[in-house]
Amino acid sequence: MVAVRRLHHLDAGGECQRASDDDDEHDESDEQSSHAFTVHRRTGLDRPGYDRRMVSERCPCLSGMVYDECCGPLHRGERSAPTAERLMRSRFTAFARGDEAYLLRTWHASTRPARLELDPDVRWYRLDIVGAERGGPFDREGTVEFAAYFRGPERGVLRENSRFVREGGDWYYVAALSAVAER
Repeated sequence: MVAVRRLHHLDAGGECQRASDDDDEHDESDEQSSHAFTVHRRTGLDRPGYDRRMVSERCPCLSGMVYDECCGPLHRGERSAPTAERLMRSRFTAFARGDEAYLLRTWHASTRPARLELDPDVRWYRLDIVGAERGGPFDREGTVEFAAYFRGPERGVLRENSRFVREGGDWYYVAALSAVAER
């Protein structure tokens, strides 16, 4: 017999509930169920003040932050991207969320299309930044090389090296210096 103190469990709605403070006696065949509680606790779902929405609202740019603290303020116009890479990440998130207005707003006027139609069947799900040259807070131009993964009628990755310029304190996407879509 093994004594296990169960601190929390998930109820039928998936919410974390505090279990009895009493030690439960069970044999080692129940070890798997106590392991589930341990794994659950390690995810942080039992922390005071935990908000379940934070897990599902992670920013698509894969910064590890919540969307409303990452790309959300840029998309809402509350602040500007401080670097070319940050603008690239926010533009990827705009593709992932279907925010055509933000994409057009952050596209340099010299190369911006009159309108943009995103394919609703394509889902952008992963961004890897391969490298960046210049594009810092005090630079006027820079490049960002990235790989953007997508699913839809086909699966693939877009590998691109993009050019950015900073005007009036704001960064803008200019064009792809090189782009290859691998399917």
